[in-house]
Amino acid sequence: MVDKQLSIYTRISDNISNLIISPNQVLKERDLANEHNTSRTTIREILQRLARENKIIINPRSKTIITKINSQKIKESFLLRECLEQTVASLILKKIKTKDLICLNNNIEKQQKLLKNYNKRQNKKYIILDNEFHEYLFKIAGLKGFWKIVSEYNFDFGRLRHLAATDVNRAKESTKEHSNILLAIKEKKINNIKKAMKNHFNNAGKYYKKLIKLNPNFID
Repeated sequence: MVDKQLSIYTRISDNISNLIISPNQVLKERDLANEHNTSRTTIREILQRLARENKIIINPRSKTIITKINSQKIKESFLLRECLEQTVASLILKKIKTKDLICLNNNIEKQQKLLKNYNKRQNKKYIILDNEFHEYLFKIAGLKGFWKIVSEYNFDFGRLRHLAATDVNRAKESTKEHSNILLAIKEKKINNIKKAMKNHFNNAGKYYKKLIKLNPNFID
C-alpha cells in the first residue's frame, strides 16, 4: 500500500478496534471516500483488506458491515494470555532489576492518576497503560516475542476491553490488581505472583462473561 492508502487503512482499522465504529455498523464507500478525501477505488481496496482480516463483512450489492465481536476468539485469546502470564510469573524474579520495578510502579501511578477524573473519552489511554503494564512483564521475563503473538491475536479481545473500559469501577479494580501483582514481585514470592496474576484474570473473566451477556448486539 502507498503511504496515503496505508494511513487511511490504519485510521479505519483503529476506529474499528477502538469501537469508534461499532460492530454491525454499516460502512459506505462514498461516505468513507469523502471523509478521507480519496477515491472510492482506494476505499474499496482498503475494505477488501479489512474483509480478509475478518474485521468487516462485504455483502456484494448489499451492505458492508463491521463484524460482531467473536466470543470464541475472546475465550481463546483470554486463555492464551492467562497461560503465558503464568509462565511470565515463573521467570520474572530471575531477571527483574530495580529499574524494572520503577517502570512498573510509574505505570501504575499513571493508571491511578487517570482514574481520578476518568470518563469514556479516556478509556483508550487506560487500555494503553494496561497493555504497557502487561507488555513490560513479558519484556522483563525475556518473552517479548510471546507478547507479539498475544497482540496479533488480540483484535476481538481488544474490542471487548474497549467496551469494558467505559466502566470506571472495573478499571479501578484492575489497577488495584496490577498493584497486587507488583507488590508480590517486590516481596519476591513466586507463589504470590502467580496467585495475584490468577486473581486478576479470574476477576476479569467473570466481568467479561457478564459483559458478553449484556451486549448481544455487539457480540456473536
